[in-house]
Amino acid sequence: MTFHRLSIEDTQLALTINAFRPKLVDAEAVETFLADTRNLLYCMVDNDKVVAFAYGYLLSRTDGTPNMVYIHEVCVAEDYRHRGIGTALMNSLQNLLRDEGVGKMFLIADSSDNIANTLYRRTGGSHSDCGDICWYFKIES
Repeated sequence: MTFHRLSIEDTQLALTINAFRPKLVDAEAVETFLADTRNLLYCMVDNDKVVAFAYGYLLSRTDGTPNMVYIHEVCVAEDYRHRGIGTALMNSLQNLLRDEGVGKMFLIADSSDNIANTLYRRTGGSHSDCGDICWYFKIES
């Protein structure tokens, strides 16, 4: 298994996400998404198919601090769960973002989703308590 930040050349690979997350990826929309380098679709690939992903958006800052990334969704295919893949994905993603000069990554999680919240806590996230949980990750150099 390998990690891969998908690019415009990976449209067909991106479509394999639909096998475990139906209707997430539309061929035309994902091509447009991947053409914009501010968008992020980071995946774990096994045997030429995506088995886990995180997707989100690079956010430029106006205050001179490093850019940050908002992660809209993290998902691991059911057959690959409970193997440490979510942890490996989140850790690898943070390493990639650090190498790209990103200063912070954040996402929003349902406060009742114990599995997701445990993952985010274990991979270095900290959060604020305001109903839904907004997780922030400091990407250190």
